Amino acid sequence: WVRDAESFAFLREALGRDFDPARHRLGVDVAVALPAREPQVLDPDLMRWLAPGRGFPLAGLNVSGLLCNDAAHARQAFGLADLHSEQTEALARALLESDPKLRLLLVPHVHRPEGDVESDLDAARSLGRLLGEPFAGRVRVLAEHLHATELKWVLSRLEWFSGARMHATIGAFSSGVPTLGLGYSDKAQGVFAECGIGDEVADLRKLDARAVAVRAVSSYHGRQARRMDLAGRVAGLRARAAHEMDLVARQAGL
Repeated sequence: WVRDAESFAFLREALGRDFDPARHRLGVDVAVALPAREPQVLDPDLMRWLAPGRGFPLAGLNVSGLLCNDAAHARQAFGLADLHSEQTEALARALLESDPKLRLLLVPHVHRPEGDVESDLDAARSLGRLLGEPFAGRVRVLAEHLHATELKWVLSRLEWFSGARMHATIGAFSSGVPTLGLGYSDKAQGVFAECGIGDEVADLRKLDARAVAVRAVSSYHGRQARRMDLAGRVAGLRARAAHEMDLVARQAGL
């Protein structure tokens, strides 16, 4: 199984005569079928942020430790147009400045020990400190280490989301939340396109910090139209993913 058309075309070409359409298949990432479950324990103030009728728009941003904690190395390794730490800071500042009522939740997806270069929590806390006093009370970090289903519940409560961690973005858009993927490789474009939302990817290899910020603000302010579009897609995506899992189980004799 592969999850984007370009990979499927490569698979077909690489296998040549051995390609078997009954065995080699194109599908959506099955994470779209992941259920959501309300966390047992969250900070009471955060629960107020996530509550219906909260009285302010709430956006989420995943800050990737992979791309931010050693930003110079990541820029070289992935061919980014700018340091990702600067891309995310510019994005966050532009969002908050574009809507004075907006609050921003920084969402770690990969949890590693403190000081680990992959730690999204370290990266999120660093960005929170950089944003500082001008946005006091409007930015907070999701510090709890949640199960994937619990994190998806949190994502489902947002009005808009963006990030570079692939499965964080899948968790958001498969919950009907307008989502801008921040792509550092070809996979983001491929996965979003397979789900019918390929126009909602900002390529970090082509856009510097200012351009990423402009793209994010445009996506955020167009969120209502995107939410309506997603409302017509999500049920079909989940059904497709469930059917794929049925096929996998059947092939495995389960």
